[in-house]
Amino acid sequence: RVEQNAVAELIKSGAYERHIRRVRRENELRRSVLIESIAKYLPESTLIEGTATGLHIVVWLEDFRVEDEVAIVAQAKSLGVGIWSITPLYALGRKMRKQNCAGFILGYAGLMPSEIKKGIKLLAKALLLRS
Repeated sequence: RVEQNAVAELIKSGAYERHIRRVRRENELRRSVLIESIAKYLPESTLIEGTATGLHIVVWLEDFRVEDEVAIVAQAKSLGVGIWSITPLYALGRKMRKQNCAGFILGYAGLMPSEIKKGIKLLAKALLLRS
């Protein structure tokens, strides 16, 4: 009951709506910095999906094989960048994938724009080390 009253007061005062608008603006900035950084630092053959909603995107690296995903994740991690292979998310493995290349999920919700840019630069370095 106490929590419900607190939320009701936030909604009534307009504070909740202001919070939602602020968070949306921050996430839109993060997303645009991520997309711009990918375009600037990753290979031209990189494909991006899932930019319309959510707090992560999927990148497909056409210059790398599906089998390279584990090594790229490890190389990125060694440089301080967390990315996740997309392959484990397919129940039927490669059979249902649209892309037959390395794919990764990049989350951005908890990062500052400067951290996103730095992370993509480091990811580019990890890819160079793998090629």
